[in-house]
Amino acid sequence: MKTIYRKLIFISLIFYLAIPGHSFADSSPSKCALRFNNGMYDKAFEQCSELASEGDLDAAWRLSRMYYLGYGVKKDEKKAAEISHFAASRGHAGSQRDLASYFEAGSGVDQSYNNAMYWLREAAKQGDAHAMFEIGTMYDEARGVRKDYAAAFRWYHAAAEQGHARAQWYLSIMFDWGQGVQRSAELAYMWAIIAEKNGAAMAKYSKKKNEDRISVQAKIDAVRVAERCMLTKYRDCGW
Repeated sequence: MKTIYRKLIFISLIFYLAIPGHSFADSSPSKCALRFNNGMYDKAFEQCSELASEGDLDAAWRLSRMYYLGYGVKKDEKKAAEISHFAASRGHAGSQRDLASYFEAGSGVDQSYNNAMYWLREAAKQGDAHAMFEIGTMYDEARGVRKDYAAAFRWYHAAAEQGHARAQWYLSIMFDWGQGVQRSAELAYMWAIIAEKNGAAMAKYSKKKNEDRISVQAKIDAVRVAERCMLTKYRDCGW
């Protein structure tokens, strides 16, 4: 199931923040950000180009996405990668994550898992949960690295602790299968509850599977622990 779902990740990663209403939060949104977020790409392209030329990294990140998707400008993956590299090399986490996806897919750059991993790690250093999740999938599926379930589990867990719903679902699967961690139907059930509450719709299948394997008391305990885990922002998730 993880492998099938993984095929959708690159597409969703590129499109997610290009959809109006889905963006990194701006403390003081510029016209570039506001128009980008509202889908006004022609005007956003003008504003973002101007701000990016002045060194605004957030504007450069949006500009890169517009070139990649062909929104407000002719699609140009190479230009998207160049702008993304400009912002990524100056520490913009979203651009680092995007650049990693370009290297992994060979979009506008020569395909390179090593470069993809490098930029994912740079973003992860800044606490980017999706980058942590992506590193986990690379170890999980041996993409450019040796398969290492223990490493995958650690990265999924790090992302899950920041509320990343897909990482929480993948944790559930790993507890279910005993990959990189001792098998536990109870913990698989608990993380599936959390993942589903956070929007990972597919987690319902993991929840149902493990619900049928544990006792009534274990179900009660799992719900209690899941609620405490979420209330403490994933600081207290112990059974």
